[in-house]
Amino acid sequence: MKVQVELTVLDYDKLGKNEAIGRVAVGAAAGGAGLRHWADMLANPRRPIAQWHSLRPPDRVRPLPVP
Repeated sequence: MKVQVELTVLDYDKLGKNEAIGRVAVGAAAGGAGLRHWADMLANPRRPIAQWHSLRPPDRVRPLPVP
């Protein structure tokens, strides 16, 4: 089983539609910094591992396939 955390940042709009500004993925299926962050967390259980991530365009994050 692969686990991935995906965060979507929205532009809140009271009158209109809330639009996605960007996304961040951290997990086994993520690439680059998201995968390294995940590996650091697994290698150091019970320790906080903080890291900044750049937002990617909303359509650039690959969701995990549903089994």
